[in-house]
Amino acid sequence: MIDMNVVTLEDNKEYMIIGAEEVDNNKYLILTNEEEPEKLVVRKIITENNEDFLVKLDTKDEYDKVIYNYYEEYKRRNENEK
Repeated sequence: MIDMNVVTLEDNKEYMIIGAEEVDNNKYLILTNEEEPEKLVVRKIITENNEDFLVKLDTKDEYDKVIYNYYEEYKRRNENEK
């Protein structure tokens, strides 16, 4: 069995961390849960007092940009494995 990192979000559901991206000098986690694996959730990582927090994104455009970068990186990795 693969050991996946799991976080609990504000909806009290557990989400698996499936990726991480850095976009415009911000760090993000890409998450999914077992109930809806096709639905990707993105949270921004902010650091305050040397502690990391996950926060909701400000806009849909921010979500789109992170997901676009995530898929582009995914495609590059798959092309390199061929």
